[in-house]
Amino acid sequence: MSGILPTVKVGDIGTIFDITVVEPADPTVPDGTKQAVNLTGYNTFNFEFEKPNGRKLTAVTATVKNGSGTDGILTYVDNVGIFDTNRRWKVRPILNKTDGTKFHGTWIGFTVGD
Repeated sequence: MSGILPTVKVGDIGTIFDITVVEPADPTVPDGTKQAVNLTGYNTFNFEFEKPNGRKLTAVTATVKNGSGTDGILTYVDNVGIFDTNRRWKVRPILNKTDGTKFHGTWIGFTVGD
């Protein structure tokens, strides 16, 4: 997963997360280049957030940011103000297929300040 995560403050509403979901690094590629996941094979998308105390929040619905999703970018706007604690949080994408299979992305951290 990659992307520039927003600066988040406790109590913020309207924070936008744009995250590029990437495939695990291919060990046969010398530079370890990661490719964006083509999102067209998935039917629903979620972001899962983890609070500083390790508690995972109920996954929120993310959407494809651009067109068909071949660039792997998902977006989510926090319209309710879930960030109630300062310190280090984590987020990861979860991609779902109609047959029930899931792709859990890698956790990445970001800081919520006061």
